[in-house]
Amino acid sequence: MRVVYGGQDIFTQKKKLREGVDILIGTPGRIIDLIERNALNLSRVFYWVLDEADRMLDMGFLPQVKTIISVLPQERQTLMWSATWPKEVQTLANEVCLYSPVSIHVGEENLTINSKIEQIILCMNEGKKFDELCQIMNDVQRANNKAKI
Repeated sequence: MRVVYGGQDIFTQKKKLREGVDILIGTPGRIIDLIERNALNLSRVFYWVLDEADRMLDMGFLPQVKTIISVLPQERQTLMWSATWPKEVQTLANEVCLYSPVSIHVGEENLTINSKIEQIILCMNEGKKFDELCQIMNDVQRANNKAKI
C-alpha cells in the first residue's frame, strides 16, 4: 500500500511507486501531479474508490476527479462512499459507472440537519479543557437529561 499527497516530497513518493503498488491512496492533486510526471500509470486499475464523494464535490474537486477518471480503464469497479447522496454525487455516479450504479443506503435516505443543534466555541488554556467539558456536560444533563458523563 502507498499513500501519496501534497506537502510531502514527491521524489520520495515517486521512488516508492517504482517499487510497485497494489493499493494506492491519494489526494486528487498529487495523483494528477504524479500522472503528469509519468510516475503513475492507472491503466491497470481494477477498483477505484472515491471516499467522501460529497465532500470532494463540495470542496470543488470535481475537475480533478474527472481528470483521474479520464485515465482509468473503463472496465473497473467504481465505489463511491458518501455520508450524503446529493444530486451532484448521483450525477457523477451515473457518469463514471459503465453500467447503472447500485446505491446502498444505511439509515434514512432523506437526512436533514437538526436545527436544534447549538455550536459554541470556547477558547481556553489547555489545562482547563477537561474541567470545562465536564461542566458543560453536567449543565446539559441537568437541563434535559440527554447527556451522559
